[in-house]
Amino acid sequence: MNNIKNLRKMHHKTVTQLAEAVGVTQSTMTKIENGNISLKSEMAQKIADLFGTTLDNVVKSEFGQVSPYAFSPAGVSMIEIIDARESVAENGNILTPKVIGHQLANINLFPQLKNISPDKIKILSIYGDSMQPTINDQDVIWVDISVTSPESDGLYLFCIRQELLVKRIRFDIFNNSALISSDNPLYPPLSVNNPDQIKVCGKVIAVTKFM
Repeated sequence: MNNIKNLRKMHHKTVTQLAEAVGVTQSTMTKIENGNISLKSEMAQKIADLFGTTLDNVVKSEFGQVSPYAFSPAGVSMIEIIDARESVAENGNILTPKVIGHQLANINLFPQLKNISPDKIKILSIYGDSMQPTINDQDVIWVDISVTSPESDGLYLFCIRQELLVKRIRFDIFNNSALISSDNPLYPPLSVNNPDQIKVCGKVIAVTKFM
């Protein structure tokens, strides 16, 4: 056996996507993953390059033993992907995020990530339509969880009744107030008279659209 399936799931790739990326059929890739076809060295190297890891992490037989921090391409950081539905949120904080995978992020391609420690960035999928059309169901957001008190307009992650919700904040400096709203007009906004008391569990710094 090998660790291809584990690596593939860690990077949220389907068998079809991986097969196309390395130039084989879906059927062949499935057989390679299951050990029904021997994994040739050239194929193993392609997969290692694709996932930004070492050859050993592809061919090793201990399923589930791949360490996400074994990935070390230059200029790349490893970002945790958390399950928004199963991460406990309370008192404005993500207390116990359930990590379901890791994403390699090229910092040069994401200028907004440069000054943020990688362990303070979390990735999660969005469910629901409250932020349409800006963020649609199953889109992915990148969140800076070091931000707990918003200081400017933008999208923020709120922890409400042990749920993680994305809302937009607009500040009115003349009236010392703020408007917390959804981009979908079907959801009514909330006006806050003391914006300095608003607590969030992160600021949305990037959105990846689901295709």
